[in-house]
Amino acid sequence: MSGYVLCVWLHVVAAAVWVGSMVFFAAAIVPVLRSIDARQAAPALLERIGARFRVIGGVSLGVLLVTGTANLHYRGIGWSTMSNPAFSAGGFGRVLAWKLGLVALVVLMTGAHEVRGAIAELADIVLADAGDNAGLRDVA
Repeated sequence: MSGYVLCVWLHVVAAAVWVGSMVFFAAAIVPVLRSIDARQAAPALLERIGARFRVIGGVSLGVLLVTGTANLHYRGIGWSTMSNPAFSAGGFGRVLAWKLGLVALVVLMTGAHEVRGAIAELADIVLADAGDNAGLRDVA
């Protein structure tokens, strides 16, 4: 197996794991935990499962970054080529730009979600002695 084929295979597997885990989490785990039977245990379970998925997602994203860069290198495409307007006007360049844009959007949304969660945790810590902090936590 050539280096390029192995690199593409790893890239596709990492993409499937990254996207598949997000879809599975949103379509299967969260709805089950929102069910009436699991309501009390849901926050703790979501936190633990989310931590595991965060690691899986981070590793997958790292593999995607490394293999994606290597795949471009194997094709002879460097940063100077990608910054050339003629490259972006072509079919491959346009598809690559859309793909990178969508990945950036998902990464930004994930980052915003993580920041929101960190703010909520901080609010819980700061207001731990204040009694009921549900109102502020809902705002965060």
